[in-house]
Amino acid sequence: MRCQDDWWNEVVDELRDGKLSEKNYKYLHGLPVEGCTLSPEERRSRKRVADGPRDPRLREEKFVKATVVVANNDAKYQINKDRAKAYARDAGTRLHWSVAKDKAGVEALQAQACDKEAKVRWLQYHDMDTEGLCGMLPLAIGMPVALTHHVDRSEKLLLKGRVGYVHSWVWHDNDQQPSIVHRSSTRSRRYVKFEGADWILPGSKEPGLYPILPISRTWKLDKGRKNAVLKVSRTQIPLITAHASQGKTAVMLDLNVDSKTHAAYGTVVASRVRSRFDLLILRPFPLWLFQRGTTEGPTLLLRKLRGEDIDWEGMQDARWPRGRCGKCRELKTWDLFAHAQWELVRANRTGQCLACQREPLNTKAPVKRNVNMQAAQAKSVSCSRCHFTKDFTPTMRTMPDSALACIACQQKLPDKTKRLRTG
Repeated sequence: MRCQDDWWNEVVDELRDGKLSEKNYKYLHGLPVEGCTLSPEERRSRKRVADGPRDPRLREEKFVKATVVVANNDAKYQINKDRAKAYARDAGTRLHWSVAKDKAGVEALQAQACDKEAKVRWLQYHDMDTEGLCGMLPLAIGMPVALTHHVDRSEKLLLKGRVGYVHSWVWHDNDQQPSIVHRSSTRSRRYVKFEGADWILPGSKEPGLYPILPISRTWKLDKGRKNAVLKVSRTQIPLITAHASQGKTAVMLDLNVDSKTHAAYGTVVASRVRSRFDLLILRPFPLWLFQRGTTEGPTLLLRKLRGEDIDWEGMQDARWPRGRCGKCRELKTWDLFAHAQWELVRANRTGQCLACQREPLNTKAPVKRNVNMQAAQAKSVSCSRCHFTKDFTPTMRTMPDSALACIACQQKLPDKTKRLRTG
């Protein structure tokens, strides 16, 4: 076991199982625990939640250079930018910003306004939406950086995530991106130094120096659509600020996360430290977030690996309930019924599956009966968004009437989501 701290191992097990006890929760926050017989020093050591930005532990060297783990990627990159500013201030060097160059494609120019205001807004997009290239990349001489793309797959192993240091550059006042150069070379080449490398490039005198050139990647403005076509080409240096060295075990963790975040979030990080003293929790968090139990999938996997007996039929019925069609008499899962018909099956009444409903009607039946059946199947209901009365076929009505949306309103949803995202 990597960690020899029995109490911290107990906390990690409770976090993993989603059953954090109230006692350990209070210990982590430094709250009084009824009946506690621990010494004051032991209670203080169990308090791992920081007391705000002025907590003296945040100024310890191991936490100044520690990895910060957050659930929100936007917060992660904001922390990287703040640390870049702090690095430049402490190192007494100037901080520069490499601005990405975006070029809209023909389809994007025809569909949206791709003016200066739009391009400034694109720079604020998360790099996960722009093929791993940052809009605004902070850089300083000597700053640790990490590769965001594979650069050299040979024995140099300059792959995504490899950490290096900015060696030198020439950055003119009117340039949006630097020209990182090696002083022993007369050509303008972009170099980053990678520690621990034993290879030397031709013309270089130092090991680990490698030219990192700007690359171009195509990202899409309508990424959420099924067939995205609004292309934008971005040119940027494939780097990101990195402020954690390999082998460091000190971690700062944020556990005050959204309720949709996986219950096991933070467990892997918390289990990697060797002692409670190597981890700080950035802010208080509610107890209920880690008392929701474990998810079903991992629990079933562990039970299967242990060789335990599992009622798979019961699991199937609980996850995918089944009902018998009143016409074909076949036992089918709930997704093969329209909503109204499934409600009939649930009420122990006769309901038909979608396949039986789509069968042609009996032409020998009286005309009036056929007309009534067609009218019942094409019941007119109102759209829940635009409130207009429209015809919904049974295959379209897989949702309750109060949640139905017509095709026109469904097509507007991606545009509305995009406007909310872009501000």
